[in-house]
Amino acid sequence: MSTLTKQQLQQIKAKLPHRYMEGLRDRLPNKNISYPLISQVMNGRKNDYYNIIETAIEWALEREKQNSLVIKKANKFINNN
Repeated sequence: MSTLTKQQLQQIKAKLPHRYMEGLRDRLPNKNISYPLISQVMNGRKNDYYNIIETAIEWALEREKQNSLVIKKANKFINNN
């Protein structure tokens, strides 16, 4: 099993888009990883030998950064009007 708990994996998945499998697979170095393996690793049923969880965390952080930039731009626009 992975070193993260199932609850921690759920928190990571909550920060990803609703249909995250394809996007996560595209971001992995090995494109031949199957969707069921990604699902099993992200649900804590299989060991992560392909850095799936690390890639998911990086993507979640990237999304949070993008969202904060959009919010800052929106606030700046609202305050200027």
